Amino acid sequence: MIKLARQICGKTGSRLTETRQHVLAVLFKLDTPVSAYKLTEHYKLLIDPPIMAMSVYRILDFLESIRLVHRLHTINKYIICHHAVGACRHQTPVFLICTSCHHIQEVEITTELVTAFSHHVENADFLYIPKIIGIARRRQMNEIP
Repeated sequence: MIKLARQICGKTGSRLTETRQHVLAVLFKLDTPVSAYKLTEHYKLLIDPPIMAMSVYRILDFLESIRLVHRLHTINKYIICHHAVGACRHQTPVFLICTSCHHIQEVEITTELVTAFSHHVENADFLYIPKIIGIARRRQMNEIP
């Protein structure tokens, strides 16, 4: 993951600082959606010196901008992009989120589906903002994640 992040930074002319690498590594190790504050707590347990939450937010914004991290707005958490081991190329990530157990699954949708959806939104006089789509459903207790 760090090697991929370095390659992306090299192409975009940005820097993958040591602190950014550490935040990415902690998020990768957790492998579950996590809030910036929870990520800060885990960082402090694993890496010295400690980091401030505001720094984590800035780093997460950076990692999101190079498409290695997704922000799940519906639950206000961040997750590593597992599509092609990072660097999402799909237009709009779609996450299926269970509202009871918080199991999350990222799925791909076709560009045609996104285009059709955006046309329906615009025809209804709404503005389509291509961010992350989160679709929530409550799973039954006997379903296995």
